[in-house]
Amino acid sequence: MTSIILNKKISSKNSYSLKEGKKGGKFPIVSDVMFHVMFNNESRIKYISYLISLVLDISYEEILNKIHFVKNNIDRKNYYNPSKTVDLLCEIDEKYYNIEINNNGSVSSLERNISYASDIYKSKMKIGEKYNYVYTIQININNFTFKGKEDVIEKFNLRNEKGEILTNKLTFYYIYLPKIREKYYTKGEKKLSMMEKMFLVLNGETKDNFKELLGG
Repeated sequence: MTSIILNKKISSKNSYSLKEGKKGGKFPIVSDVMFHVMFNNESRIKYISYLISLVLDISYEEILNKIHFVKNNIDRKNYYNPSKTVDLLCEIDEKYYNIEINNNGSVSSLERNISYASDIYKSKMKIGEKYNYVYTIQININNFTFKGKEDVIEKFNLRNEKGEILTNKLTFYYIYLPKIREKYYTKGEKKLSMMEKMFLVLNGETKDNFKELLGG
């Protein structure tokens, strides 16, 4: 029987505490304030461009030249579902990228994120008009991991039992910050990918600066 990921028990080992910033260090990216200051900010659009480029392995320059922010609430007047607010929403080449910060690993919270992605997927469908579904990529930055999981990042699509993808217009990425932290502690910085190093910088784990990571 295939296991259901969301039904797995949650582990908070090596997760970040919002109290860490009060010790004199900076607040981790899992803080809502820190996340919005760093990413949901037009003046720092290169930061979210870099994050997306590393997670999806797409050219940073290509993203930076095409990305623009979309309002982060799904309008009740135009769409089927009531207004909902997501953490961050941007568009690149008619594809929507939704970034969610998750400190709560409850099934209801994670299913809520799936519902956000579904709403974005159908967000250009106005009542009485032609069907129009948009490519939706949701990146979940999780301050927890599922017990028994060793992956730093996982990609999910809708598939059948043979592994065939039903549609490529809905994609979910799960990034587990505690696993990145654990890898850093046990294997050292030299064993980290650029994506893993980026999240450590954002969470104040290394002496590096995010501007230096971007090349100035």
